[in-house]
Amino acid sequence: MKPNNGFSRFKKADKMGFYNLTQLKKSTFGLFDHCQDFNEDLAVVQKAEQVFLLDKSKALTQLKCEYAEYAGMGRWLCLENGLYGFVDRSGNNVVENKYQMLYHYQEGFAAFQINNKWGFIDLDGNEIKKAFSPLIWNFKNGYARAVADQGVVFLDKTMNRAFPGYFFEVRDFYEGLARVEIYR
Repeated sequence: MKPNNGFSRFKKADKMGFYNLTQLKKSTFGLFDHCQDFNEDLAVVQKAEQVFLLDKSKALTQLKCEYAEYAGMGRWLCLENGLYGFVDRSGNNVVENKYQMLYHYQEGFAAFQINNKWGFIDLDGNEIKKAFSPLIWNFKNGYARAVADQGVVFLDKTMNRAFPGYFFEVRDFYEGLARVEIYR
């Protein structure tokens, strides 16, 4: 597995651990049923069906969820009873587990799905754009794509439509441009 933050994960039989690349030896973190790469100096690990955040000093913070993964910007996505929320690096719940789906944070926002509609939340879990769309893409280069009643639109970071008109198909912005297909 590829190196990350000075560590590389390894698998031995049915257990996983970390190899310390700076000391060129297996770390003393122990072995886990599953482990993920370090992000912001924390790794999600699982042992005996319990999920933890492991820091590089070997401290474990137990999370109250059945699955977790790094979601960017100091947040970890947690799944509990089929619903998603976010915790911070201390394991504190910052976004309640009430969403059908949550995307990772990008450019300060994460897309959420509730009642089969999508919207956006900020880092504190405030619903900045209430659920309105059957499909949303995360922000990239300042804009997010969303399916609206008559086609696809771009949203800016104020959660308003960035451009007039509806598009048949769109791609993300790259170097100030986005490929679009318009209705004729």
